[in-house]
Amino acid sequence: MVGIDKLELTTREWQVNSWRDSNLTLFPTPERAGVEVMEDYLIIRDRAGVEKRGQKAILNDPDSLFSLTLNQYGARLTLNPSKPYHPVNLCSDSFTLADRIGAVETRLREQGIFLNIADSKLSRIDLAKNVQCKNPVGYYSDVFKGLRLPRADRQVEFPEGYRSNNNSRSLIFYNKGQEVFQKTGDTTVLELHGNCLMRGELQYKKGSIPYQLKMKTYDDFNRAGMDYLQKRYRETMQKNVFKFESGEGLNLPIQYDEKTLLNELVSVLEQHPRNGYLKYRAMIGDRNIPLIGEALKTLQRPF
Repeated sequence: MVGIDKLELTTREWQVNSWRDSNLTLFPTPERAGVEVMEDYLIIRDRAGVEKRGQKAILNDPDSLFSLTLNQYGARLTLNPSKPYHPVNLCSDSFTLADRIGAVETRLREQGIFLNIADSKLSRIDLAKNVQCKNPVGYYSDVFKGLRLPRADRQVEFPEGYRSNNNSRSLIFYNKGQEVFQKTGDTTVLELHGNCLMRGELQYKKGSIPYQLKMKTYDDFNRAGMDYLQKRYRETMQKNVFKFESGEGLNLPIQYDEKTLLNELVSVLEQHPRNGYLKYRAMIGDRNIPLIGEALKTLQRPF
């Protein structure tokens, strides 16, 4: 199931009851040698009239449910409704999401901080899906080279993953078990899934959210529901990343040895690193795309 990996909301409608009881940390405007000192902005005026000036104030939840930043522009609330609850499983239904957003609001209220979450603007949405692959994630590194988002001007390859992005959207594939191990030292995911658990993420930022997802506020997001977001994820992966019409040709038989086919694809990519995948598609014909081999087929189908 497709789930929510991260949400970021911004609003100008917020209130702090008491600076003393808020647990916020104030950061003064940094001063650099040889650079004109910038003014400290009014960041907080609590209900008692206490004023605090600086660059920003931050509150990080001890259980990593959220991070709140206050500055002269307003409030930015970043939250992950999945990772704090489970190292792998994603928040993929509206009821669970509402409950976890409610938990964040409760913790903020306990600190005397109130935000208008419903009308907050969406500044980032990360949709993700976990797929148990037939082979280790590193096996697909050659396939990654031909996958990118439209108008993505940056591509980064790493040992067991790939990123394609621009300023408004990002596409990432990576070994989830290795990520958990490297960040926490926990080997449970690797023991259960080996190196075969791949996560595919689509990150939508700022202007791409109203354009691609047709929503602006958290209230819009809530009304759209998870079914809509899962549909948008699948459509983007099928049509824009793997460049297949959903379901088209997926049942065609593999006619050749998959190693041979993959080597052919690699050869074309080496000769034409910028557009080799498109050339290979043209060479074998769109209806025969599955003949690229099991590597591409097993990736495209679940995402």
